[in-house]
Amino acid sequence: MEVAELLEITDILERYPPSISGGQQQRVSLARALVRDSDALLLDEPMSQLEPQLRAVLRARVKDYIQHNKKTVIFVTHDQTEAVALADKIAVMENGDLKQLASPYEISAKPSNVFVASFIGEPPMNILKAKISTTEEKLKFEILNDRNEKHFQ
Repeated sequence: MEVAELLEITDILERYPPSISGGQQQRVSLARALVRDSDALLLDEPMSQLEPQLRAVLRARVKDYIQHNKKTVIFVTHDQTEAVALADKIAVMENGDLKQLASPYEISAKPSNVFVASFIGEPPMNILKAKISTTEEKLKFEILNDRNEKHFQ
């Protein structure tokens, strides 16, 4: 499948940027990047202007295209659904610091810290303060409130 067909822009190829929508401009830019014969691509929020339905369709198509053409892509996005759908590995960053680099499964199943755990996932993970202790071979789990007072046992 040709990239223009893949991104549904065949009908606008002859038009100038001011005459097409922001989403169409974004798809044209993405197409131009994908057809380049380069070792790696850096794509910064390449689908942020698209309607949700089109975004979901194109996400799958772009992933197939990237895998089929064996392209290395660094994809910057704040959309976790997009990251999980497209990535082999995800880098979760906070204020410029790398918090975890792992597969989407590992990020979800084994987050490296509370920030990663609360950032990834739909619905978000519940984070609870708790005290865990053992007595006579029993495990005791106490959920604490914000003042470290026992809330449940």
